[in-house]
Amino acid sequence: MSTRLIHRPARLHRQITPEKPVELASVPTIRAGGGGGGGALKAVLPVVAGMGMVLMMFSSGNPIRMAVGVAMLVVVLITAGGALLRAKTGPRKQAEDSRERFLEHLEEQEDTIRDLAEEQREQSALRNPAPGALSDVIRQPHRLWERRPSDEDFLVVRLGVGTGDLACGVTVRPAGDPMLVPEPISQAHLDRMLKRCSTIDDLPIAVPLHGTVSLIGPHDVTANAIRALLLQVAVLHAPDDLRLHLALPLSGGDDTGRWALWLPHILDDHRFDGPIGLRGASSDEDSAEALISELDERREEMTAKGKTRMIQVERPHLIVVVDMESDHGRFVMSKLAEVEDLEKARITIISTATMQRMEPSHVDVRVSFGQGKKQRRKGASKSTDDKRTLDDAALAFSVQLLDRGVVGEPEEGAKGFPQRLLYGGYKGTADVVNPRLAEATARELSPLRLVEDAIPDAPLEKTITLDRLLGIADFNTYDIDALWAPRSVEDFLNVPYGVDSTGGPVSLDIKESALNGMGPHGLCVGATGSGKSEVLRTIVLGQAICHHPDMLSLVLVDYKGGATFAGLEALPHTAAIVDNLEDGAGLVDRLHDSILGEIQRRQRVLQAAGNLPNVGEYNKLRNKGEVTDPLPHLFVVIDEFGELLAAKPEFIDLFVQIGRIGRSIGVHLMLASQRLEEGRLRGLESYLSYRLGLRTFSAQESRAAIGSPDAHELPPIPGSGLLKVDPDIFERFKAAYVSGPYVATAREADRSLPPVAMPLELLNTTEHWLQQREEEYRLEREMQAAMAGRNNDERITLEVVVDRLRTAAEKTRQIWLPPLPEHLSFDGVLTNIDVHPDTGLGADREGYLHVPMGIKDKPLTQWQGPMVLDLAGAGGNVAILGAPQTGKTTALRSLILGAALTHTPHEVNFYIVDMSGSAFGYLAQLPHVGDVVTRFDEDKLRRTIAEMEAFLHERETLFERHQISSVQQMRDMHVQGRLPELFAADVFLVIDGWGTMRKDYDDLAETVEKLAQRGLGYGIHIIFGTGRWPDFRLPVQAVIGTKVEFRLNDSLDSCVAKRVNEKLANETTGRCITSDELISQVALPIMDNPSLVHEATPEALVSAINQAWEGRSAPAVRMLPELITYRDLIHQPQGHEPALVGIAESNLSPVHFNLNRDQRHLIVIGDSQTGKTSFLKNIIAEVCRGKKSRFAVFGIVDLRRSLLGFLTDDDPQFGGYAGMRAGVTPLVEGIKGILDSRLPPDNVTVEQLKNRSWWSGPETYLVIDDFDMIEGSGNPLKPLVPYLPQSEDLGLHIIVARRSAGVSRSSYDPVMQGLREAGANGILLSGDRQEGSVWPKVFLKKLPPGRAQWVTRSGKPQMVQLAFYDQEGRNGL
Repeated sequence: MSTRLIHRPARLHRQITPEKPVELASVPTIRAGGGGGGGALKAVLPVVAGMGMVLMMFSSGNPIRMAVGVAMLVVVLITAGGALLRAKTGPRKQAEDSRERFLEHLEEQEDTIRDLAEEQREQSALRNPAPGALSDVIRQPHRLWERRPSDEDFLVVRLGVGTGDLACGVTVRPAGDPMLVPEPISQAHLDRMLKRCSTIDDLPIAVPLHGTVSLIGPHDVTANAIRALLLQVAVLHAPDDLRLHLALPLSGGDDTGRWALWLPHILDDHRFDGPIGLRGASSDEDSAEALISELDERREEMTAKGKTRMIQVERPHLIVVVDMESDHGRFVMSKLAEVEDLEKARITIISTATMQRMEPSHVDVRVSFGQGKKQRRKGASKSTDDKRTLDDAALAFSVQLLDRGVVGEPEEGAKGFPQRLLYGGYKGTADVVNPRLAEATARELSPLRLVEDAIPDAPLEKTITLDRLLGIADFNTYDIDALWAPRSVEDFLNVPYGVDSTGGPVSLDIKESALNGMGPHGLCVGATGSGKSEVLRTIVLGQAICHHPDMLSLVLVDYKGGATFAGLEALPHTAAIVDNLEDGAGLVDRLHDSILGEIQRRQRVLQAAGNLPNVGEYNKLRNKGEVTDPLPHLFVVIDEFGELLAAKPEFIDLFVQIGRIGRSIGVHLMLASQRLEEGRLRGLESYLSYRLGLRTFSAQESRAAIGSPDAHELPPIPGSGLLKVDPDIFERFKAAYVSGPYVATAREADRSLPPVAMPLELLNTTEHWLQQREEEYRLEREMQAAMAGRNNDERITLEVVVDRLRTAAEKTRQIWLPPLPEHLSFDGVLTNIDVHPDTGLGADREGYLHVPMGIKDKPLTQWQGPMVLDLAGAGGNVAILGAPQTGKTTALRSLILGAALTHTPHEVNFYIVDMSGSAFGYLAQLPHVGDVVTRFDEDKLRRTIAEMEAFLHERETLFERHQISSVQQMRDMHVQGRLPELFAADVFLVIDGWGTMRKDYDDLAETVEKLAQRGLGYGIHIIFGTGRWPDFRLPVQAVIGTKVEFRLNDSLDSCVAKRVNEKLANETTGRCITSDELISQVALPIMDNPSLVHEATPEALVSAINQAWEGRSAPAVRMLPELITYRDLIHQPQGHEPALVGIAESNLSPVHFNLNRDQRHLIVIGDSQTGKTSFLKNIIAEVCRGKKSRFAVFGIVDLRRSLLGFLTDDDPQFGGYAGMRAGVTPLVEGIKGILDSRLPPDNVTVEQLKNRSWWSGPETYLVIDDFDMIEGSGNPLKPLVPYLPQSEDLGLHIIVARRSAGVSRSSYDPVMQGLREAGANGILLSGDRQEGSVWPKVFLKKLPPGRAQWVTRSGKPQMVQLAFYDQEGRNGL
């Protein structure tokens, strides 16, 4: 049987328009209760009153009155009778009249409803023919395969007949007064009428074959249903739109399925079983390999083209029939279950089972058989050939539409009208389709093939290929240079993309109107399924085929990230291809800046070439050789521009700018969208010269797009549209198709298959039987392909052209650089990374203290380059700002490693203060890092800050000594070796968590702020890491020259640019902005280079740098020793003023106490075993070592006798010793007597007061250990308090030591108060902070033995390490 090619004309069926329900008038009503008693009472009352009046007149005896009384009685009786009659007959009459009018209304409406029902039955019967009428449909060209994927009734096919509901429905208008009740007779008539007319008998019942359709019933019944459904599908749907696959056996083996062998829908056009197409049938896993392969391809296509979300595949719909009670059926079902979305994969599953529990786990439509009683159906066949073996009870079925397991129905009212009209109903009796009828119908379809492009007399319905449109014989072999040759002015940018109604080419000329073009700018609008994306691809590909990249470049933008421009990125013309903008944070802004930057660049190029008016003049100069750089015309195509404007409204200003100056700078704009909203193009309409209108959703949208409703009335053929150039002229076109498998025009031949005498089975066994014939056929095809000059492949037209053009020319200038990477290592930032003998592991640098940190992005100039911080000058102090978890700490580590990879340890040193945690610990191994300290090590923290302060003082001295005028001179001298005192020229203090330092260590923060303000001039830099710019005081803000800002919790806190910082909200971690308001990506502190670093971790990179450096590392922070003895502290046997007591933390220099001036009185506080007594011994020893006996005398109060024997009677400085409280008073009285004798007399002179010459004798030292044992109201030292203010004139020194426990009580002791008022210094050894404030804002803290806070008169503490007196007696010195 030869293949016969047929033409499918445009479908002429009337589109389903939603209809409103038929509305009936409200039922007449009557008032509840009747009111009869009230009417009678009204009639009786006048009679009673009249009888009373008559009796009164008769009782008077006057004849005249009696006559008048009789007359009045007659009148009253007549009036009462009339009132009673009216009460009985008036309302009833009204009710009868209303009932009569209502029944007439029902009769009229019943006729209308019956007409609608008959019309619905006729339409449904026409749309869903009976099985016996399918042969007539096949012979009618306008009915065969009439349903297309865009039609409402696509895959909605007849299963049988039954009783259905009126699609439009009937509603009854509600009564106005709820207190009234319906009139009973009228209500009864209405109920009967609704029962008669609301349903339609013998109505075709159709089933939507969407998703998974489950047929539940006996095997023979479901087998019959399969035949009924598939025959309807095969006759009404073309093989190009729908394919079938049968997983054998069908319905438990009750049906062999051989009748389906003849259906063209079961054949594969691309895979063969012998000389014929592979049949869509399988019985085991091996024979199902083709099906499984196709399922995999559909899944890949859904995800590959959508990139970030699944999109509907561009393949024919696939219906798979499985039997859930067979092993193979369940195997096929398991493979189908792997498809994530059947709708997007365009797959329908029809499963059969005898019981509901065996159906698939997810069902969209369930058809259950055996649901009714026997009934005779009108129009049933009575021939003996069609004699039924199934009764109506078995064929009775019910349909359930399921949504997540819940039975649903179409929506009420007009919205659900199309579904109700198409489905008919949900219960009925299935059509009987025996295998003989099914095979006969299938045989009629077998030779038919749909080839639209074989019909020369229907140009607007043909599938046009681009090669035929351009006059190219074969895209695989055509001469590229010939088509890229310079074109005439008329042909330049003028390329055909479709055909008109006569078959002639329709071209789109995007030149400006001054050159007789249609452009330079235009609009394309088309609804989903109209072929808009295909039209855009065709136009773009045609322009690329006909123009060299030096003459035309492309910017292709797809906001939704679909497949509109997929595959075109390899064209040499493509300057930018951007998609998936709705899911990419910041990409919309980058696109705006990229296009704006290209506009500005073109303006600069034209200006530099001599203020040229347009690109055409520039190309003329280039042809003459006067300029060399190409400046091609730029064709910007933006799909879904409406959503782009919604995301960034500022784009409309850019579009208007292009519209205004685009023709001069050679920028052509085409905007495309599914719909055009009113006001969306504000100010741009006048610049859109041409408009392409494809099929729109509504006439209003068509009118908004092209000024006419005609686009809405276009046939549902993808690629059909209207081209509007003149306001009153529209040109109908059908666009070429470039997304289908490519077959060269020169090699197109008749597609009919030759007849082959062979056994033909449903399963694919022909290949084995015709193995030799297949080999001959394959060799013949290879020979034909070789003669045609190409291998036979299945690439689409677009892929064939792109593969040819991708290497034909160099890539045009790119205006869209890839977005910044989400993760970046130093390999992508530094260049020439290697190990050098002198500098170790390092890389090239731009300059001294130019530290690379990442990559910076500037879309406006299409530039990406290294993010480099210049720390050599005023930008030497750095602030890195950002909210938590935005990358601040990583940026600090990257800055340190960036400096380490570009500088040696003799150039830069780092000292790191980590107030946030322990993220910098591994950097201590870096030779550039002197030390790393955390907030938990307070001693080291203070020493680090003190060391930095010492560095500053040292450099100030060097600057003065060597007469250095600038920091650059200092660096030069250091390189020359003239400053050996400096290990490194520049020192960096890095503080991560500046806000925490200010809160917890305010005194250290003040020191750091001073360093920041003064340090840059001496090569000392501060790098801050904090969360907010307001964390810095104004003087510090003024000296921070470099700012790196990550995302902030509140963009109002931005110190760089609030608008730019807001863009970081949805960016990935590591994005930041710098002072130039550009977004950058900070590199991770890693290096992905196995030849230099064994693994990509920060620790490995630090280790590699450390191992490669052979010199000395940065000096570590010097710490206070935990123990220093008095013997080691003194360097000379003779004492001197002032006394030497320990080492200061700030500069590690000796601490001297001037006991005659600032340290005359001392208060020593500390826990036991912290060094109180040792300090007292040091003081005594220093005084004795530095003075002769006549200059000092000691009185010692030592109730615990810890100083017993330190000074003896043999010592000339020994003045007295009190080892008990009773001995304190005599000692104090003796001192008091001495002090009284030293009080200045009345005749003392000023000179004597100055030199204290009115008395002579030794200084008096009173040393009290364990003062807490005598303090209180009975303190024996109280008599000395009045002398404390004059202690300097009287030569009195008091040194007090007490335990820290209860120190707050001592503040009330008069002696302690007097000492504080006299300016006593405090020595605070280790203690408990809970004791409270010992000095204002000074608390005790846990310290090692001998470590103390020295509190001077100013109240500012400084840490010192006191010397440990390790001798038994003073004589050991």
